[in-house]
Amino acid sequence: MWKKRKRRALMRTPRNLLLGEPSLGPAPTFVHLIYQIILEINRQDVAILFVEHNARQALRLARRGTCWRRGCICPEGLSQELRSDKRIREACLGGTGLGVC
Repeated sequence: MWKKRKRRALMRTPRNLLLGEPSLGPAPTFVHLIYQIILEINRQDVAILFVEHNARQALRLARRGTCWRRGCICPEGLSQELRSDKRIREACLGGTGLGVC
């Protein structure tokens, strides 16, 4: 079903693509494939904005990121910087989240 939706979305050669929770629903074995498809689409000069609860994987995939915590925006920036920021790791990537927002 995901591939069918992807093909339908790309038929008109969009410049932007919005995705909501692309890893929510499919079996875990297919999630890796979905992220590979997202990278493939992005290589075709399509800007992709997606919301994803799997922040760790999303920050590996994206160039830039914004983490939300309890209704507020935590620091945003380049994904590599966010992954290396101790406060972000604690708040959005599995820690306590104290002192970020």
